[in-house]
Amino acid sequence: MITVGATVLALFPLALHGGPLWQPLCYTQIGGLAVATFITLLLVPVLYAIFVMDLKILKWETKEKQSPPGIAQVTDIAEHTAATA
Repeated sequence: MITVGATVLALFPLALHGGPLWQPLCYTQIGGLAVATFITLLLVPVLYAIFVMDLKILKWETKEKQSPPGIAQVTDIAEHTAATA
């Protein structure tokens, strides 16, 4: 945010009094930074909220991995001994 703001503010004098070569370039760069910042800060979170939180189109649930029987027994024993100690 600070970098974009500093760049846009620094391009204003060049855009206003930079001559025929620099004015269109500065206007294009200011517009591109403004659009990219808008998309990043507003559009991406809104689309995330719509698709993931509201409509539940994308689901972020993970399936539990089943461990082999020997490992499950060892972890159960370790939990039991830690609970009783």
